[in-house]
This record gives sequence, C-alpha cells and structure tokens, in this order.
Amino acid sequence: MNETNSKGKDEKRILMISTHGYFEAQPSYGLPDTGGQVAYVIELSLALAKLGYKVDILTRQFADFPQHEEVGEKVSIIRVSCGGRDFIPKEYLAEYLPDLVNGFIKYCRINGLKYDFIDSHYWDAGFVGMKLAESFGIPHIFTPHSIGFWKKMQMERTAVEQGATLNEDELERHHNFKQRIRTEKTIMTRANQVIATSPHQKDLITGDYGIPEEKTDVITPGFDPNKYRRIDENSLKKAIAKHGLPPRFILSVGRITEYKGHDLLIEAMKYVCREIPDVKLVLRIGSKELHENEAKKINELLQMVRKLGMEKQVLFYDYVEDIESFYNAAEVFVLPSTYEPFGMVAIEAMACGTPAVLTTEGGLRDLLQDEEDALFADPVDTEAMTKSIVRLLQDKSLHEHISRNGCDKAHNRFTWDSIARRILETVGQLEV
Repeated sequence: MNETNSKGKDEKRILMISTHGYFEAQPSYGLPDTGGQVAYVIELSLALAKLGYKVDILTRQFADFPQHEEVGEKVSIIRVSCGGRDFIPKEYLAEYLPDLVNGFIKYCRINGLKYDFIDSHYWDAGFVGMKLAESFGIPHIFTPHSIGFWKKMQMERTAVEQGATLNEDELERHHNFKQRIRTEKTIMTRANQVIATSPHQKDLITGDYGIPEEKTDVITPGFDPNKYRRIDENSLKKAIAKHGLPPRFILSVGRITEYKGHDLLIEAMKYVCREIPDVKLVLRIGSKELHENEAKKINELLQMVRKLGMEKQVLFYDYVEDIESFYNAAEVFVLPSTYEPFGMVAIEAMACGTPAVLTTEGGLRDLLQDEEDALFADPVDTEAMTKSIVRLLQDKSLHEHISRNGCDKAHNRFTWDSIARRILETVGQLEV
C-alpha cells in the first residue's frame, strides 16, 4: 500500500524503528521477542502523536502481516520484507537488515516521506536507524533497552551463583554476543544521542562502550495512567470473580525467558508458605498462544511445583487483556528477574497501588528508593527474597507505606506524556 504525505513538507514526522518480534497495533505480548519493548514503542509513539507529530513505526514484514497498519490517530506501522516469511529470532536478524534498509529507502522515495528524526530501539533496529540516518541526513537517537555486555555479564554471574557451568560456545551460538556488542558500540558512536533507561545503564554505556557523558541521556520507559491505576471496590470484586482469583496472592507477570526468574520465585514461595500458609502465587506468564519453547518452560515449572508439593499454592493463569485487574487484586507484586533492563510490569503494578518486591539486578534499582518506593532483593538469594515478600504480607504499616509511595512515584515520574516530552527536549538540543 502506498501512503502519500498529504499534509505536505511542513508536517512534523518521526520515524520509530523496532524490527524484531510480532509487532502489531494490538500486540500478542508474550510471543517470541514480543514484550515490554513493543509496548514501549507503541505507547511512546501515541504520546508523541498527542504532542503534534505523525509517527511511523518501521518493522519487519513476515508471515501474513500487511505492509501498512494503523495504530491510532497519526500513528502507523510500516512493514518492509527481509529474510523471508518465517519468524527470525532477534539474535539472528542482523544479516537480513540491509534488505530492510534498502526496501524502506525505496518506500520513502515512492511515497514522498521525509522525517524530522529517527528513534530506534534495540541493536537490530539501531543498525537500521544508523543506516537510514546516514542516507536521509537527519538526527538519530538510539535506545538500546538492553545492553549486550551487561546481559552476558549477568548470565555468567547467575550461573556461578547457582553452581552451573556455562558453555561459552553454546552461549555465543544462542545469543550472538560478539556481533551484538560490536554493533552496539558502532551504533552508539554514530548516533546523535543514546537514551539509557536507567542511571546504571548510562554508566555501562559511558564506561564499557566509551560513549561520552554528554551524548547519553537517562529517559525511562513509562505507563498509561488511564489504564494502570487503582480501581474501585465494586470493579475489583467483579474482576476477582471473573478470573477466579484467590483471596490472597502474590503476583508475577511477564514473558517466559531464561532470565525472568520464575523458578527462583517458586523456590522462595516454598518458604513464604511456611510462614503464611493461606497465600498463593499467581503466575501470569507467557503469550496468548504458547509457542514450543514457552510450553517447554511452563512444563519445567509445573514439574518443579509438583516436586515441591505446591500444586495448591502456585497457580498458572492464561493470558488476559485486563492485567490491571490482576495488579489491583494482588497483595504483593514480585519481579524476580536475574537480568532486567528496566521492568515496566513493576511500574504498572505500582501504579495500581500494589507494593512490589523488585530484583536488585535491574534498572529500577537506581530509580526507586529501597524501603520507601519498593523493597529490593537479590532473586538468587532465596532467603532475602522470602524475607522481603513475608515482610510486606505481615507488616500492614509497611505494606501501606510502600503501596502509597510506589503509586505516587509511578504517577509522578513514569507517565508516557512526560517521557515523550523528554524525548523531544533531547532532540531539540541536538546539533547536527
């Protein structure tokens, strides 16, 4: 489908790039490589549109996805084919991306599209953004979301702490770290500005990748305050009945990957239940339709639960759209990842007034205050994780304090409108 720039040359237009995963206007979160980053790009694009921009999101076309899809007013998805019709994991997409670059240049020429700046996300899209910025002669800001050097380091650390041995060749085969880290450094060096999602990530970018301080900003992800908020008691009762939620439960939400730490949380739950027998663990993990790897991981977790004799304490729930009702009903939210660049689900839960126990191995560690906005615990340290969860369940004063402060912090600092304005301020200060 051809799209002409009907508003003319004066229309302000942004090119967002996110090339991996199943990128749709209504995403099926939990599908391979389809999680927080997809939500980030869509929500940021919608927020920028409200500030007067037309936003096009460039992604890969595969399977039966159409070339063009409307997301909302002034926000569109443009898909360009590369690498055939099959899904390609993000670790192996790089070799096909030159075709996406050339295809989009041709698309823009046919449709007369011009952009004010490019905002790319993750290293695969960063490569595309770098090449298009050079071709179009416009500014390029790059948001890596996850840093290859840090992810590799955290995986190695976790293996040591768990007494496991990592096969370096297998690690490289699965994650393509050498090419990723090399490409990340090139993208960051050539980009006009690099956006870190936390102060710790900025330290890695400036220290391990050698990017100048003045070229790196910290701008966090955000959330939709109209969706993620406290709901009234009547609505909450209806949601609990609709989903069959238990009277007291701890909640964890997310995709199924090796570093999300669901197994570590189940292990901690064994000790939580000894202290508080009537509390359950609700795991709302995975996608709408589980793919093979997800089903395998769920099976492994189920076997672990059965081995621990905790079938009545650990409950697995299917994918739901109204996850905000789960957040509101939960007594405590837990983010147990061994590696987490930010942790958007935690901010969503906090925005609903649910106190959170968060991993020390994530970006939120530098943005929230321990014992004030949330409690932090090392997910590999079962005793520390157990203690933090039990404290929130038993200490009503602490529970109310963390609930109130966490909710206030989320709504005051992490809304998409404020994030979009920060992005525009950053671009406005660039010297190209």
